[in-house]
Order: sequence, then C-alpha cells, then structure tokens
Amino acid sequence: MERNECIDMFEMYMEDMGYSSNTQRHYVHDLKMFFEYLISIKGNDVPISQIKKTDIHLFLRSLRNEKSNSVSSRNRRLMAIRLFFKAMMKYDLATRNPAMEVDPAKSKKDSIPTYLNEEELKVLFNSIQRTSLYTRNKLIVMLMAYSGLRVMEVSALNIGDIDRSQKGIIVRGKGNKTRFLPLANPVYDQIIEYEANHRPTPQKGHEHALILTRKGERIANRTIQHVTKQAFQKLQTANGFEYLQSKPLSSHKLRHSFGTYLVKRGIDLRTVQQLLGHENINTTQIYTHVSDKQKEEAIAVFNEMM
Repeated sequence: MERNECIDMFEMYMEDMGYSSNTQRHYVHDLKMFFEYLISIKGNDVPISQIKKTDIHLFLRSLRNEKSNSVSSRNRRLMAIRLFFKAMMKYDLATRNPAMEVDPAKSKKDSIPTYLNEEELKVLFNSIQRTSLYTRNKLIVMLMAYSGLRVMEVSALNIGDIDRSQKGIIVRGKGNKTRFLPLANPVYDQIIEYEANHRPTPQKGHEHALILTRKGERIANRTIQHVTKQAFQKLQTANGFEYLQSKPLSSHKLRHSFGTYLVKRGIDLRTVQQLLGHENINTTQIYTHVSDKQKEEAIAVFNEMM
C-alpha cells in the first residue's frame, strides 16, 4: 500500500477514535516528516513492515538541533508514530509497533511548569479588556484558570453540557472522553450570566455551542488563545508584575495554575487527575513541584528541634 493511502487510513482511524482536528493535523504533519526523512536516507518509500526502531531513533535524533524540537515536541512526534502503527495493526497492515520500543524523552527534573499564583491571577482578570465581549472573555479565562479546561475543551462546550442541578459541566477531552466537572460558584454564575445576557444569537449550525463569536459562531481555539494572550500582555506590563515578561505565558499555563493550586491545597493526585482529565497519573505528577521557599519552610521546622 502506498504511503498516501496509509496516511489517509491513519486520518480515518484518528477520526473514528475521536481525536480533535488539531491533534489530527499535528500528527499527520509529524508522520509526513518521518516519511520524508526515511526517503532522504534510503532513497525511496520504505515498506511499513521494514521500518525499525532504529529508523525512529535516528529520525528523532535528526531533529535535535531544530528550535521546535523541545522535549514535548519530540515526544509528540513519537506519539504520532506510535499511533500510526497502532492504526496499521488494526487494519492488518502491520504486525508490530516498533515505536513502542522507543522511550519518550524525559523532562529535566528541575524543570518547573510555569504557573500563576493567586495574586497574579487576580491581576490577570483585571487585565481583561472591558469591551462588549468582557463577560465572554472573563468566562473563557475562568474556565481555564479555575476549572482547568484545555483550550479545545472550552471551544467544544455546548449549552447541553451545563448540569444545572449539580452546578457543573460535562467536558469532552482528548480522545473524545467525557468527564463531569463541578464548578466553583463564581464560574457557574459566570456561565449563567453569559448564557442569559451576553450570548449572541447563534448562526445556523452553531445553535448548540455555548461560547460564540460576535457573529454567532462557535468560538475557535485561536480566538481563545488570542483572548488570553491580550490579558497576559497587559498583566506583564502592570506595575509590579514586569518580572513576568521573562516567563513563557500561554493559555495552557492557566491549566497549570489550576493543577498546581489543587496540589498545594493538599488535594490528592487521583482527584486532580480526574479533574484535569489526565489518562495517566504520571502526567499529573508535574503539579507536585514546590518552590525553594516552600522547601526552606519545610526544613525550618527542624531548627526548633535542634
């Protein structure tokens, strides 16, 4: 079977499994990069059955000097190849998955995810522009910072996902998996306020979407990212918060802030895992980081004992 046919089948597999269009696009791009690399070193298309773990290792190694080849990017490319072979095995086009024999790269142990503390979050909300879209934009930031939603999860929310009896929402996460998420009262109240008084009349085909654009269309991921980017830029120039200019702030950092705050408050990792929709608890472990100050305070208790 030709390479393009395999890619088409891979896309069909991801669609059937409920992967988001954004994930599909990235994985197909990564897979095409892998195939182009194989052609560059072997001179022609390599049958799937002849691809070895060494080929995958060398491909990932060939990208090590690229600016875009961070640990997360390298691991995403590996995940794309793993999923491709999983799909090919499902369709009886491969008998093994050589990518499973390649270990993902490990993050630096001293690497601490960027997150905003309580004071920084308060100023961030004050940094949201007071336009006619203020209520909507505030809701977007609240859903990520105080409920831990991913950008795509905010975009995918529907009116029918609101559980009014339990004051929560049904969230569709990665792989189209759903989870119930109870909401803090201010977040729930913001949803009801937006729905009742600020949600535009939806365009045909967008009636079910909760958060809409001015034109009444479901809000796109890039629009959500633009909303948070504007608020972050204003936060970074606020008096006393200029130090944040050296930090890589993005929409996903609000999710980091949510997870970090829960762990700091002593919430067990299993609960945090469920709230964030992590398939593997190892992913949740990144939120257990603590600051040097917290370490010093912990050890200081021994000063009174000695």
